[in-house]
Amino acid sequence: MSNHETQGKPRLENWAFYVWMGSPYQAPEAMRQGLVGEVYEDPRHDPSTGEFSDGHRVMTTAVRHLDLNAGLATTRNTTYRLGKMDPGFAKWLETNGYTLAQYENAINKT
Repeated sequence: MSNHETQGKPRLENWAFYVWMGSPYQAPEAMRQGLVGEVYEDPRHDPSTGEFSDGHRVMTTAVRHLDLNAGLATTRNTTYRLGKMDPGFAKWLETNGYTLAQYENAINKT
């Protein structure tokens, strides 16, 4: 992926997936995955509030597209570059027999 394609996209470090509810009245099979992690190089950074400053912990809305080969995750309004995964989440995946490819398939199917 070229620098042009990733320019202006925030980077998530120590990231993990979480269940993004959307609505408490949503059926379990309709629940989607969001990301939680530390954001860096976010163009939305607001120096007056500190929002989106480097290392700021964020929870995204539902991930609409995941491209593991390119290291990109897209929500409704933002495409994130994926840095290092949270080690605890990596261990959870391994312990429970899950792979990131399963997340990618599920997310891109919806």
